[in-house]
Amino acid sequence: MMQNRVNKVLLISPAHDKIRARREGKVAWYSRVFRYSQQLGLLYVASSFPQDIDVRIIDESVEPIDFNAAVDLVGISCMTVQTTRAYDIADQFRAEGLKVILGGFHPTFMPEEAIKHADAVCVGEAENIIPVMIEDYLAGKMNGIYRGELVDLRKLPVPDRTKIKGYAYFTDSILTTRGCEHECHYCSESLFFRHKQRIRPLDSIVNEMHNLGKNLLFLDSNIIANRPFAVQLFNVMKQLGKRWASQCSIEIANDTGLLELAAKSGCMGIFIGFESLSQKNLYAFNKEFNVPSRFDEMIKKIHGYGIGILASFMFGMDDDNEGVFDETLEFLDRNRIEALNALIMTPCPGTRLYEQMDRQGRITNKNWHEYDFHHVIFKPICMEPEELQAGADRVLREFYSTSRVIKRIMNASHLSLESVMKSVLPVNLTYWHNLLRDIG
Repeated sequence: MMQNRVNKVLLISPAHDKIRARREGKVAWYSRVFRYSQQLGLLYVASSFPQDIDVRIIDESVEPIDFNAAVDLVGISCMTVQTTRAYDIADQFRAEGLKVILGGFHPTFMPEEAIKHADAVCVGEAENIIPVMIEDYLAGKMNGIYRGELVDLRKLPVPDRTKIKGYAYFTDSILTTRGCEHECHYCSESLFFRHKQRIRPLDSIVNEMHNLGKNLLFLDSNIIANRPFAVQLFNVMKQLGKRWASQCSIEIANDTGLLELAAKSGCMGIFIGFESLSQKNLYAFNKEFNVPSRFDEMIKKIHGYGIGILASFMFGMDDDNEGVFDETLEFLDRNRIEALNALIMTPCPGTRLYEQMDRQGRITNKNWHEYDFHHVIFKPICMEPEELQAGADRVLREFYSTSRVIKRIMNASHLSLESVMKSVLPVNLTYWHNLLRDIG
């Protein structure tokens, strides 16, 4: 059996053509705000390689790929929207005779497709399976689909952040938990982590935070899911003087003690998946813990503690008609929501939503590069695809109009000046620049 060597590994995060870097250099402010998540995942993957292997990470939205790089092995991680580009990259490297590993959400849920463009596919979390893949590679027999087990986060090393271009990222990101116990039918992330939440040791988290900046972004799916842990974390945060934001269930509004503690610990804002103002929609997607009739009072309570909200809504659910767009805009204005992530419902491979729509013949487009949550790739029930596309674009255009942005900033008296200047304003201007540039 032929023996291989592996001295240098290249890990790649692909980028859509619109944001792909043509050369390395200064990164504009409006391209930094939402660049944070996937590189942390690649840093953890990098830490799972044997220490004698030189691992380099390339974020293609920051620097171009050198297809002539002197490396022995290439790893590419991708979500569905990145898949078309990931396959192109993999094919180019394989044409040069290099071995390629594909991993991430899309290859996990579509391994038989991914293996056509790779020598190996990593299904699930990579940290435990990378050493096995390297052994097989050295023995000249790395081939096929490898299935990783859930990682024991107690053994997870602190990532080496020198492997990424720190100047390209708006804030330091950190992970305290992985996974989510909810089983929302549209969610790939919860499915990837098998609907379980695992928690890192608190002392490891604190040691890592000591070496990070004042402003942090927690990448947890739901930072309050385990209340005892959240209480411990927030109490420690009070002593560190950090300012932070995270994704969080709106259920935090039901727990005054935890909400108050979050505010005292430095919470500037939370990302909340409202998803819909229709309880019927929420029941259909197994998110019945969201109760639209209580949204107004819950938002008021969160704002009362000086915490801003980035609200996420998905348009095109089965109970949505053409009136949903104005209804949502009125709700956002009425509740002084600071920022909006307005999405078109997208059935991503692997999810229950995808399986259901595919079985019903409602998916009209499997061009993965359009699975960016801003294209209609299915047949809606209560409106035409063109109405859905136009309505979702209009919500973004109107919410991020210059007049509305100014009004939101002027009316954010419930937030601290620091929260407005370092969170609300940059997020609004970034959406205004990036999204409205694309939809006109």
